[in-house]
Amino acid sequence: MLAKKVLEVLFTLVLFGIGGLLSAHFIAITSIVEIQFLPIYIMVLCLCYVIVQIVKRYALNNQNWWDWLYYIGLLSIMVPAYMINEENSTLFIGLANYGTLFLLIPVIGDALQIFQKK
Repeated sequence: MLAKKVLEVLFTLVLFGIGGLLSAHFIAITSIVEIQFLPIYIMVLCLCYVIVQIVKRYALNNQNWWDWLYYIGLLSIMVPAYMINEENSTLFIGLANYGTLFLLIPVIGDALQIFQKK
């Protein structure tokens, strides 16, 4: 039981760190070029975020309704990269800026759940 709580806290901290880095990167974006040509470390962080979410789902055998909200955050990274142009740049930059905050919502929900259990 203690190992499960430690894993829960560990997954939450790792996801918060990765989600925070991704959100900070995308909130700072101001141009089309920054969205179209993502650095490799951002793509690796996205992959790590997904892998940790999947491992967490199977390791803890616990699913909440907010665990699926991170897909919105991932879509807000992928869609602008492929669909942005000069005409709709403001829309997609805003989507990338604020959509990645959905990566943090599941983490906040998990953290609140951990604090309520204690």
